[in-house]
Order: sequence, then C-alpha cells, then structure tokens
Amino acid sequence: RGLARGIPSRSGKRQPEPTFFYVSTGSWTFYPTLQEFVQLRGFPQGPMFLTDWGPTERYIRRSGAEHKRTAIRRLFEAYPSMDFVLVGDSGQRDPLTYEEMAREFPGRVRLILIRQVGPDDEERNAVLHIHAKSLRAEGIPLHLVADAGGAAQIANEVGLCDVETLTAVRTEQDG
Repeated sequence: RGLARGIPSRSGKRQPEPTFFYVSTGSWTFYPTLQEFVQLRGFPQGPMFLTDWGPTERYIRRSGAEHKRTAIRRLFEAYPSMDFVLVGDSGQRDPLTYEEMAREFPGRVRLILIRQVGPDDEERNAVLHIHAKSLRAEGIPLHLVADAGGAAQIANEVGLCDVETLTAVRTEQDG
C-alpha cells in the first residue's frame, strides 16, 4: 500500500499510482483465493500471472522458476520505459531469478526486496545476506528483510514510500 501511495513531490502532489503485477508459481486454481487475499489485505489490484499445473507434451511437471523468469521478462519487454520493484521471498528461487532479471535489464530494477524465510542463522539466509551485500556493491539493489517493517524502511530510504508508510507498518506489526 505504501508503494502504491508513493511519496509526494515538492509541490505536495503524489505521482501517478504505479502498476502492480503479481507473478506466482501458484496454480490458476488458486486464483479466487489469491484475489480474496489481495482484497482482504488491501494490496493494490493488478493482473496475476499464475501457472497451469500438470503434464505438458515435453514434461511431467512445469518449472516454477522458468515461469517466473518468462513472465517477468515479458513484463520488462512490454513496458520498456518502466522501472520495477521486485518483491519475493527466500523460500525458493526468487533471489536468483530477480538477480538474473536485474542483470538482463540493467538499470530497470529500482529495488529487490526478499522476505527472509526462516532464521538468520539458517545457512541459505546467511549465504544470501552475504550475497545481497556483494550484489548491492555491483549496483543490484537486492535486500533481504525479516519483515514488512524492514521492507518499508528500505523502500523509504530509496524514496519509494513515505514516512506515513513506516508508521502504518509498525502500527500493524505491533497491533
């Protein structure tokens, strides 16, 4: 919601609301549930790019990672003047997929926020923390965050959301 609200310009006007796309390895059979979740949580509306599960002519299963790469690549190509904020989690391949997109489309990714799944001392998270730091040194803005408060803090620091967002997120977390 904070990303949708954005930040006011010097004149006090807000920029036009950004476009949101939801790319998931979830099946289309979950669409009604996902749509209800987006509405109940007050997330911005946007098209969903989900998968068709089941066998294909060549494979027994589909690749979730390939689905995400293909969908995101198509969005980057369809909107060549648009910058993107990529949000995912550390549970599967989001960090690697988003890094690949940032490399393939240099300068188009404003921020990558990865919600940490599991504790800091879990091996994949410890490795990802180190890798994120090296990526930022390269100019790929990938951040591993523990929760929505950490995500809001970083989004605020890079000028994507206002202080109201920080307050709202902290209030929601404390409530």
